[in-house]
Amino acid sequence: MNPNIRLATLDDLEVMQDLNQQILIQVRESGGGDGLNIDNPYTPRAVSYFEKAVNQLEDLSAYIFEEDGVAKGYMTVRLVDPDSYFWRPEVRIVDIETLSVDKNYRGQKIGTKLIDFAKDWAKEKGANRLRLTHSSKNIDAARLYQKIGFEPFDIIQEMKL
Repeated sequence: MNPNIRLATLDDLEVMQDLNQQILIQVRESGGGDGLNIDNPYTPRAVSYFEKAVNQLEDLSAYIFEEDGVAKGYMTVRLVDPDSYFWRPEVRIVDIETLSVDKNYRGQKIGTKLIDFAKDWAKEKGANRLRLTHSSKNIDAARLYQKIGFEPFDIIQEMKL
């Protein structure tokens, strides 16, 4: 076994789309995702997002967790513009915008390894906070994130109109 976390390339686009769709399906199956489009990763807007991440544009980067030539997970990370949280001038944040581990490889600490990598990446960028958002229905993700040290900070709520 030879695990490796590397920058994603355009050749990884389909893998990232498929892994992202797995999360959307999981959220839908858990009763969440009102209005969720499980085909979103294949839309032109999502493709553009992944291409920006692969090309490291707009402070966004994509990484692949690979083992023995098999992509088993991915994440995108972004250094957040400090003007977006000006009320916290001492804070520099990196967002884990997407993170997904192939359902066939969950439970192998791949998510933890990707987050550890994100911590190091964030520190290299001068950040002192790592942030992520997940569906409130994704209980497995919530447990993992709290187990490795994430704490709830903001609470986002929605109302149907």
